[in-house]
Amino acid sequence: MGGFYQKLNTKVVHGHCDGGYPGGVNPTNTYEGALSALDWVSTASSINGGKLSPNNSHCFALYFQLDSTAGNVFQGANGVVDIVVDGTQFINPGWTE
Repeated sequence: MGGFYQKLNTKVVHGHCDGGYPGGVNPTNTYEGALSALDWVSTASSINGGKLSPNNSHCFALYFQLDSTAGNVFQGANGVVDIVVDGTQFINPGWTE
């Protein structure tokens, strides 16, 4: 990814979904930088090591802002990204793998 993605400032915030904060996330700033440098985000260093207890949820908020140095060359530009959520069950009685 280059060009537009290098000038698109990205912030990923992770936290508990409690509605008491902007975006509904009790925030832990997980990533902040250019979208071109964002490869993956892990919750492992976040709330409870990223492990969900029963009946709990985690929320992610994504923020994007075109960098002030981008100039008019990116006027009308757009991009496409894929978001993949990969979950591993922490406690699973009877699981033999």
